[in-house]
Amino acid sequence: MTKKQLKEFTPNNNQVSAARAVFVSMAYADTVREVVEKYQQEFLDTFRPENKKFPRYNVKIVKRLFDTYLMSDFDFDLYLDWCEDKAKENGFKIKERGYCPLLAAEDMQRQAEHLLVESMEPVTGLTLHKLICSGLDNLRKYIDLTLRLLAPFVKPVF
Repeated sequence: MTKKQLKEFTPNNNQVSAARAVFVSMAYADTVREVVEKYQQEFLDTFRPENKKFPRYNVKIVKRLFDTYLMSDFDFDLYLDWCEDKAKENGFKIKERGYCPLLAAEDMQRQAEHLLVESMEPVTGLTLHKLICSGLDNLRKYIDLTLRLLAPFVKPVF
């Protein structure tokens, strides 16, 4: 877009709705993340599961959420039970064993971002496929810039 086109740009309803959906889903994901990661980390701090799957890794005790794949199957089953109980305590509806409210919220955000990219394709000429192939950092930058462009047109939902 040229500077002139940028000044004259007025988004259509689909673009504004897509931007609103991204903003709402981002806020929801951030809220859910704070709750879920707290109880997930609480499990690791309380039970200190050992790395039983890949002993050659320089991790003896699983301390970071990123490393939960290192837990034994037994410990991971305990972890899933813990997370399910804590999720219910925090008011989340659990659809099935292994359901994670944070993963669901992040997926909702991802879907909203994809809709945003699709809604802007006629303006930018960029498809979701092109952006993903150019690197996820470029996709993140594109979404950020697009939200900055559309933010003034998005009215609060409450």
